[in-house]
Amino acid sequence: MRYIILNPIQEQKFVTKTDYVYVQQNNKNSLHKTGSDGKDKTAKIGRSGNLAIDYHEQHLKIAKEVGDRSEEGIGYGNLGNSYHRLEDFKKAVDYHERHLKIAKDARDRSGEGMAYGNLGIAYCSLGDFKKAVDYHERHLKIAKEVRDRPGEGMAYGNLGIAYCSLGDFKKSIDYSECTLKIAKKVGNRSGEGKAYGYIGKAYYCLGDFKKAVDYHESELIIAIELGDRPGEGLAYGNLGNSYHRLGDFKKAIDYHEHHLKIAKEVRDRPGEGIAYGNLGNSYHGLGDFKKAVDYHERHLKVAKEVGDDTAIASSLHNIGVSFQSLGSFDEAIDCYRHSVATFNDVRSRLKCNDEFKISLRNLHQVTYVSLWRLLVKQGKFSEGLISAERARAQALNDLIELKYSPVKQQAESGSGTETMQNVLSCLPSKIVFIAIEQQGVIFWVCQKENDLKLIRKQISGVGAYTFLQSLMQATYQEVGTRSDIKCEDRSLDTARDENVANERSPPDEKQNRSLPFEKSALRIWYDTIIEPLQDLLLDSELVFVPEGPVCLAPFAAFMDSNSKYLCESFRIRVIPVHILIPVQPITTVTVGRFSWVIRGCKMLPIKGQSYNSFHSPEKKCR
Repeated sequence: MRYIILNPIQEQKFVTKTDYVYVQQNNKNSLHKTGSDGKDKTAKIGRSGNLAIDYHEQHLKIAKEVGDRSEEGIGYGNLGNSYHRLEDFKKAVDYHERHLKIAKDARDRSGEGMAYGNLGIAYCSLGDFKKAVDYHERHLKIAKEVRDRPGEGMAYGNLGIAYCSLGDFKKSIDYSECTLKIAKKVGNRSGEGKAYGYIGKAYYCLGDFKKAVDYHESELIIAIELGDRPGEGLAYGNLGNSYHRLGDFKKAIDYHEHHLKIAKEVRDRPGEGIAYGNLGNSYHGLGDFKKAVDYHERHLKVAKEVGDDTAIASSLHNIGVSFQSLGSFDEAIDCYRHSVATFNDVRSRLKCNDEFKISLRNLHQVTYVSLWRLLVKQGKFSEGLISAERARAQALNDLIELKYSPVKQQAESGSGTETMQNVLSCLPSKIVFIAIEQQGVIFWVCQKENDLKLIRKQISGVGAYTFLQSLMQATYQEVGTRSDIKCEDRSLDTARDENVANERSPPDEKQNRSLPFEKSALRIWYDTIIEPLQDLLLDSELVFVPEGPVCLAPFAAFMDSNSKYLCESFRIRVIPVHILIPVQPITTVTVGRFSWVIRGCKMLPIKGQSYNSFHSPEKKCR
C-alpha cells in the first residue's frame, strides 16, 4: 500500500504591476497608489481579506466614473487576485478575463501578459493544468517581447509549477532553473527562494530526496532571512516530505507541525489542508493509523472548502490506505472508488491533450492500482479485472469516445449485477489478462459460460516488476536484440526519456535493477507466465492482455522444459488492452481500412488480422 504525499503549494507570484487601494483623505475620495513592496500601511490593509475587495471595488467604481480604461483593467486584476487569495478561483478567473479584454482593447501588451499570468495561476488552482500551461506560455512570450525580466522569471516559475503538477518533473526543473537564474541576476531574493523550492520539489518527485533536502534548506534560509512567514511554512512542509521519504518520520512530523502552525497563522487554508494530509502520512508511517485517518479527514474537509479536486482525490486515497491498514476493507474500497472518480474528472478537463493526460495518470496511478489490488484481495475478481482494465484503457477509450461514441460512459463503480454480466458476456473464452502485484503476477483467465478464473504466480526475493524487467533485459541479450535502440523520430526519444513512471507498471518499485538468472530467459518466461495456466489452456488459440515489462515479452518464443516454443502449440495474439465498458446497443467503428459492427462492448482491433471472437452474427469484420 502506498499513500500520496502532498507537496505544499508553492506560492504562485501574482503579476499585477501595481496595487491600488481606496482611502479617505481629509474627507475627500482619492486613489492612493502603492508599490508592490507593500510598505505603505494602507496598502497592507487594502490587501487583507474582504477589506481589500471593498477598496478595489471602490477603486474600480471611480475608474469607470472618470473613464480611465487602464485603471479599470488594473482594478479588475486586483479584484481577481483578492478573490484568489480567498480561494474563490472561479470568480478570480472572471475578473482576470475582464482585465485581459481591456488590456487587449488598449493594446497594452504588458497588461495583457499580466492578465495571462494571473489566469494561468487561477486555472492551476482549479486543477485545469492544460489551460494553465497555455496562459503561462502566452505570458512568457509577451514578457520576452517587452523585455520584462522579472515577468519572464515569474512565467518560467509558474510553468515549472504547472508541469510539476502534470508529472513532467524534468521539464519543471528546466523552467525552475531559468527562474533561479533570472532571480539571481535581478537580485530578487524572494524569487530565488521560491525557485529553490520549485527545484527541490521536482527532485523530490524524481526520487532524489537528499538533493531535495538541500534545495529546501536553501529555500528555508531565504524565507527566514526575508521574514516571509508563508514561504517559511512551505519550506518546512517540503522538508517534512523529504525526511518522510528518507524514513525519518519523527523529524517529518516536527516540520509538518511547523508548517501547520504557520499556515493557520497566515490563514492559508489550502496550506493548512496539505499540512494535515502530510501529518496523516507521517503518523501512518509510525503505525498510528487512527490518527492518520483523523488528519486525512481534516485535509479532505479543507480541500472541499477550497474546491481543490486533486487534493480531494489525494485525501480520499490516503484515507483509503489508512482504512485498509486498519482492516476496514469496505470503507477503503469506497474511498479508492471515489478517489479514482475524482481523478478521472480532473483528467477529463484536459480534453484532447494526451501528453498531459498521461502525465497526470502516471502521477496518480497508485490510486488505480490500489483499487484493483484490494478488490482482488477481497475475492472480488471480476470487479478487480474491470477496475484494472478501465484504468489502463483510458487513453484508448478517450479516443473511441471522441470519434465514435459521444455518450458519456458509465461511472467507475460498475459493481451492479447487470453491468457485471454484460461485461463478462463480452469476453472471448481464450483471453488472459495479466497484471503485476508487488510480489507476484495476477492472471485472469476467461473460460466458457462467463467463467472467470484468477491465478496468482508468486515471485520471491525481489519485487515482481523488478524481476520482470530484469528478465526482459536478459531476453534482449539472449536473442541478440539491442535494448538501447533509438527511435528515428527524436521527439519520441524525448518523450520516452522524460516519462518518469510507466503507465502500466506499479509505481513503487525500482525499474533499472539487473538480476542474474541461472536458466534461459525464454524458459523462465514460460515458467512464469504459461506454467501457472497450464491446466486452463485447452484451446489452440490464446489472446494475452499484458502490462508493464510483459508487454514486450516474446510470447511466441517462450520455451518449455522440452525446448518446444509456445508458438508450436498455440496460435498467439497479444493486444495492449481489451475495453470492458458497456456502450450503446450497436456501434459502428471504422479505423483506417478496418471496420466493425459491435454490439454490447467495444473491442480493440488487431492490425492485419481479423478478430473473430464476437458473440453475435451482427459482430463481423467487413
